[in-house]
Amino acid sequence: MPGTKSRTPTIQIVENWIKNWSNTIKKGSYISFLKVRDVPSSGLSTMVLSSITKREHHYFSKLEYKAHLLAEYQPNTIDIREQYPLLPWGETQAIAKNFGITHPKYPMTTTPIVVTTDFLVTLKFPNGKKQIAISVKPKNKLTPRNLEKLLIEKTYWKARGIEWYLITEDELPKNLTSNLHFFSSPMTRANIDKGINSQIFSAAFESQHTKTALYIDILHETSQEFGIDAVSGHFLLSKAVWSRESKIDLFKNKISYRENINLL
Repeated sequence: MPGTKSRTPTIQIVENWIKNWSNTIKKGSYISFLKVRDVPSSGLSTMVLSSITKREHHYFSKLEYKAHLLAEYQPNTIDIREQYPLLPWGETQAIAKNFGITHPKYPMTTTPIVVTTDFLVTLKFPNGKKQIAISVKPKNKLTPRNLEKLLIEKTYWKARGIEWYLITEDELPKNLTSNLHFFSSPMTRANIDKGINSQIFSAAFESQHTKTALYIDILHETSQEFGIDAVSGHFLLSKAVWSRESKIDLFKNKISYRENINLL
């Protein structure tokens, strides 16, 4: 079962994983096929609470986490499904065989892996919904062997009429992803807004802005004005940023507590 995966699974074990995952999906709630504790980590794994899906998401690299932040920030994103398994299991094996590619196997076994795509994102448009599949890989990992594996994913999604995209660090805007992380507290903490409207707080913060004032100084002044601590103030500003009610420029420079900021 996802979350308790053997490192050297047999075919029967994998079939049980798939069965348990499928049964959960049939109940109407999505769970990641792979979770952080399932995969050996080098310290880059991340679990993040989504304000869109209201559940915890599991990512195995900084790039995946950054891609999640961008997906979360898009105003027309209505669902994010990470580590999505390409089922039925035999289909990816057939695709690999058709291309003359060796299907990836679990280490130290002859058992074919369940191939997963990093993201299956659902977007809402005026004329309906659209799903897109996204694989996130650093450029230095785009080896000939990994490109073969990505071809399996691309072919799987093409057969379903779903657009598939490969994203590297070049497609992830550095300042924006850094700043979305800086303002990520609504996704990681309980509600501490003190009953204050985030848009009103953000407007008060912006009214005190100068080109030379540091973020932390404006934050302290605004928080004192509302009778709250700076932690709660940062939370309110973060809510305003994520709801696009703030005029803080997320693109021009990386924001930190002891740097000045720009307004749109």
